[in-house]
Amino acid sequence: MYLKLLVFIMLIQVVSITNGSELDVNDMLVEHSHELQTHLASVPVKTKSDAYWKPWLNAELKRVNQAVVAARTDKEQDEARASLLKVDELIAALQTGRLGFDKCIVRIVKAISNRRIYPNSPISSGILGAPLLVVATPGEYESASFAITAEENLPNLTVKLSALSTRNGETIPPTFLDMKVVKAWYQDEGGPGYIEDTPAFTFNPVSYTYKKVLVPELLLHDDSMIRVDLDKQQNYIKLGGPNGVDYICISDKKGVPGKTIKDFLVYDAKTLLPTNLDAGMNKQFWLTVHVPENSVAGIYEGSISIFSESHLLGTLPLKIRVLPFRFAPSRYMSGLCHYAPDKEYYGDKQIEQYRKENENMVAHSIQDAIFRFDILKNPEAFEMRKAAGMNCKTILYSGWRPDMVKKTKDRDLLSEVKRLTKKHLEAFRAQGVETVYFYGKDEGRGKVLKSQTETWNAVHEVGGKMFVAGYYGKNGNYDLMGDIQDLFQCAGYPLRDEAKKWHSKDHKILCYANPQSGVEAPDTYRRNYGLLLWQNEYDGPLDYIYHWGMAQRGAKIGARFPCVWNDFCRIEKYKQHNFVYPTSDGVIDTMAWEGYREAADDLRYMSTLLDFIDVNSNSHLPAVQRAVSKAKAYLSDLKEREINVHKLDMDILRTNIIDLILDIQNSKEKN
Repeated sequence: MYLKLLVFIMLIQVVSITNGSELDVNDMLVEHSHELQTHLASVPVKTKSDAYWKPWLNAELKRVNQAVVAARTDKEQDEARASLLKVDELIAALQTGRLGFDKCIVRIVKAISNRRIYPNSPISSGILGAPLLVVATPGEYESASFAITAEENLPNLTVKLSALSTRNGETIPPTFLDMKVVKAWYQDEGGPGYIEDTPAFTFNPVSYTYKKVLVPELLLHDDSMIRVDLDKQQNYIKLGGPNGVDYICISDKKGVPGKTIKDFLVYDAKTLLPTNLDAGMNKQFWLTVHVPENSVAGIYEGSISIFSESHLLGTLPLKIRVLPFRFAPSRYMSGLCHYAPDKEYYGDKQIEQYRKENENMVAHSIQDAIFRFDILKNPEAFEMRKAAGMNCKTILYSGWRPDMVKKTKDRDLLSEVKRLTKKHLEAFRAQGVETVYFYGKDEGRGKVLKSQTETWNAVHEVGGKMFVAGYYGKNGNYDLMGDIQDLFQCAGYPLRDEAKKWHSKDHKILCYANPQSGVEAPDTYRRNYGLLLWQNEYDGPLDYIYHWGMAQRGAKIGARFPCVWNDFCRIEKYKQHNFVYPTSDGVIDTMAWEGYREAADDLRYMSTLLDFIDVNSNSHLPAVQRAVSKAKAYLSDLKEREINVHKLDMDILRTNIIDLILDIQNSKEKN
């Protein structure tokens, strides 16, 4: 019936164009409305859910029918068609037993997507009645999402997660499942080019437009942490934590008051709290699964029960497929710029906050965040980095820079650079570090960039390496410093020819500013910092930045908190740059941050496939040879099908890579 209506509406559009006859269009809409009434009458009532939905759909169909009869303008007819499609979809779902929820509609929606689900607009995507599916390797974090649309007021809406188990009795406890709500709030719209399905090709759309837009972004346990006034277009944050009662505005040009934890105490709950959902409104939920490291491969099944007050609205099946292989060591760096937590705000809790931020980055597959502390002054910070599981063999270091050195009475400039570089190297090597990349002058061009030649050579003479952010093109970093710059943090869309230049010198190239953080577009980050870098032969991502809210009016340089929470108080031309929002005891994740993790994980899956190919390329078993050849052919084709130009679906690419790994693995077992 639903497919029939889609075809029917296409015919209506043809009639409208050829005849311009409003009466004919209305007659056709009314005719189909009557067909739906007949269809609905034939649907049997088998469950309590059916007993709720059938009369509701009858009432909805009568309302739609009245709208159809009254429709005269093109806009009214378009709205009537959309309403008929919705009712037809729901009747089909009722007939096949796919609704199953009282007083609400539950849709499975794509987690990493630029298609936004707003609290107050109809949902145009999603699947009714399907189970929530997750596929992951042991140790991996993976996300899934669903949205609830309330048909009547739902007070104290919450969900409960069951344990998951296989038929063989293997289990994943609910403690490895983390449920949050997606919070939509007001942010600056940002530069054009990234909304919906349009990829950002050659620019970094984080500049101000001074236009407020409602965007889903934050992932919260406590939905009431942020209060949004839709009429005034204002955001308010709750001070004092989950039990706090004071709200202050965080969307005013005046900025955010407070410089210390005492002035601005804010944090999220540790687990999901109940929320309220008014009739006609939507609420998106976000599940993160952390598959235990020791999990046995198989299908783990459980459920998500949805309640309003103590009333069970329905149960959503949850299935997790744990894959029979683990990630191979990644062939790519997974980097991110990261400032030390604001000392003025955190005080003696600064190092503890640094530990939590590192743990959060590691949980998002980041292994190569820039180390911003001075290793000579803050060795305890490095211990926190190490304890969190961050890469501590190769360090991208900006806690001290050679360009900061001043000559002394006893030593000339280059001697002093060598002496201090050696001191920092010795401190790192005492911690087990093998390679240290020191940072040059940020984003230098022309003479400023070239003027660092002697200093960089001095660093090399005592065993250090150099990296810095910059630009490709004529008189860019390669032309001026390619011989002595060991790692290039390259701004802009990746270019394969640029990567080949750096690799010809046995140097590395990482990507940033495509875009920088702060754009509410999860799929863009997944695309541009994952397989797109493999296609263009980069060595990984190194985007700017974990969180950055500097330059609030009246704030001194380095004061990044709490103005990071306000997207409208900047005095520069850029939006605030946030993958996460820092709190008094950790961070709040965003959907874009989850997209950046999926980018890193796509590269981990690719590394695993490449490892399988290399290990098995010389196999004499025919089945293995066929599987390896199939994988090589697929990658050869994919290499030339630019994922943004061809608008490839990243979930499908991930599935294809997994299938190729399993093909090789299974071909070995068959023999």
